[in-house]
Amino acid sequence: MERTGYERGMAALNLHMADAYLSTDNMEEARTYIEKLTAGVRAGHLTEHDRGVFREMFGRVASAYDQSGMQTEGFDEVRRMFLPEEPSEPPRV
Repeated sequence: MERTGYERGMAALNLHMADAYLSTDNMEEARTYIEKLTAGVRAGHLTEHDRGVFREMFGRVASAYDQSGMQTEGFDEVRRMFLPEEPSEPPRV
């Protein structure tokens, strides 16, 4: 899928805005940006590299999202893209 700079930039901005509004407990505004972020990531607007760069920030957003009780379709899919599950046990040799 071709990514334009605008779409990629908007997805990154949506993450920053969600983080900012969640840090001030403004859940209603944060919801708007979480929904836009979710749609953008699901559409492929952030690369794997981008997701790695923004992993820590997304982790903060995901934690606040979980605590707020918000529900956004596709957010769990996006969470797996940013925060892939780590193996629970070390590999056996």
